Amino acid sequence: MADMLATPQDLASLLQQDLDASTANLLLELATAKVQRAAGGQRIIQATDTAVIDVVEWDQWLALPQLPVQSVDTVELDGTPVTDWVLSNQKLWRLSGWLTACWQPSQVKVTYTHGYPDGSQWLHLARDMTLALARMGYGNPGGVSMEAIDDYRVSYAEVDARMQMTEPMRQAIADAYGTTAYVTVSR
Repeated sequence: MADMLATPQDLASLLQQDLDASTANLLLELATAKVQRAAGGQRIIQATDTAVIDVVEWDQWLALPQLPVQSVDTVELDGTPVTDWVLSNQKLWRLSGWLTACWQPSQVKVTYTHGYPDGSQWLHLARDMTLALARMGYGNPGGVSMEAIDDYRVSYAEVDARMQMTEPMRQAIADAYGTTAYVTVSR
């Protein structure tokens, strides 16, 4: 199942009406994807993933792709487990760096937990934006493309066209969840 920053029940409460569950789920998945894209591809909600990172230059710091990093479970360097690392500034630091040989790239495999846990106050903005976008999409739940009564006619845009994030919305998401929005955490 795709990430969802809000539930169909949240959307039904906001709209104060009963909703078709499959339509509500689809709209919330689409809205969540738009919020995550505005956040620079960050998943925002807490998840445990495994990232495989190719290292081509010697550096002591290794940036992880999803933020904020909550914990790191395992780290493998070219298939060998390593434990001589420190999590600092949302990155992994290792005194001897992340290349095993200067003539070829190394591959680091990291299993870690990132994002904000369910119920965290840091999720409120993302949830609000997700519900706002889904609400825009639910304006035409029947999927009617045009209505006509006597000489009155109205055409409805496609759902995705209605679910447009404004620039202030996009900027608020980027500021709150983009890759430069995180506070230093150490272990």
